[in-house]
Amino acid sequence: MQRVHVGRLIEKYGDDYQAMFMDTKLNQMQHSVATLEDLCKRYHMFGDKNPLIVSG
Repeated sequence: MQRVHVGRLIEKYGDDYQAMFMDTKLNQMQHSVATLEDLCKRYHMFGDKNPLIVSG
C-alpha cells in the first residue's frame, strides 16, 4: 500500500523531497524529508514489485 502513495508522490514531484514533505494530502503519514528520500530510493530499486517477495 505504501508503494502506491510513494508512487503518487514521485509522479507529482519527481525527486523534490521537500515538496513531498510539504504536501499533507499525498504525504498523509507526514514522513520526513529523509524518510521520503529512502522510500523513493527503495521504490526506484524495486518498482511495483513487493521487495519481500522478489526472488534474486
